[in-house]
Amino acid sequence: MGNTTSGHERVVKCYNCQGEGHMARQCTQAKRQRNDAWYKEKAMSTEAQKAKQILDEEQLTFLADPGIPA
Repeated sequence: MGNTTSGHERVVKCYNCQGEGHMARQCTQAKRQRNDAWYKEKAMSTEAQKAKQILDEEQLTFLADPGIPA
């Protein structure tokens, strides 16, 4: 049968420019810069998730950013 999306079309979103229709590796815009505040917020969000605190949608989106070095 194969994979079906049951009538729902996937919308691909770029984690670099937040645009739709392409992924970050295909993005033609300059790679976004990250500063100390960005890394601090990322670390705090990760710690909150480890502590099983409830995170809002914006914080969860931030954690899902694949451009983060592990």
